[in-house]
Order: sequence, then C-alpha cells, then structure tokens
Amino acid sequence: MGVWVKLVFLPCTGSLSLILVTLLFAVWVTRPLLFKSTDWRNALTLVAERSGSSAEMVKQQTEDSDLAEGLYLKLETDMQVKDRFKFVRADFL
Repeated sequence: MGVWVKLVFLPCTGSLSLILVTLLFAVWVTRPLLFKSTDWRNALTLVAERSGSSAEMVKQQTEDSDLAEGLYLKLETDMQVKDRFKFVRADFL
C-alpha cells in the first residue's frame, strides 16, 4: 500500500532536495505505519472470508509488513503534476 505525500519544496539546490527526500524516506519506511491497526492481519482474514475469497490466497497476495512499501512523491507546479517519484524499501522488491 502506497501513500501519496504532498511536499512543498522551498527553492534549493538539487543536492539539498535529494538530502531532504532521503531523510524523509529513511524516517517513513523504518517505523510502523500510523494508519494500519495492530490487528490488521486478523481484519484482512475476516474481510476475505466475508467476501467469499480464500483467506490463504489473500494472505499470499498481501505484503506482510507493518512498514510502508515506500514513499511516493509528486512534483507539482501551477496545480499540475509534472513528475512522480517512487522510493521503495529494498526488502519490498
């Protein structure tokens, strides 16, 4: 599950921007996600069973981590998306 984060970059050099993004990524993917409950695995099984899906198949298709898979950034100017960037945890690949 990815999370879009809207960042407002102040004018700075490319190196400084890269350092800020690297620090943000390091903080974001080394802590448990704030929006996943501690009981999300049991809730996933319950929802799978209620929907008629195979709970085992759903578990196999779901990344079993409390961490974010990565950080997604959008570069916007004048209310228009100019570029997208995706930084993914090494163990997610």
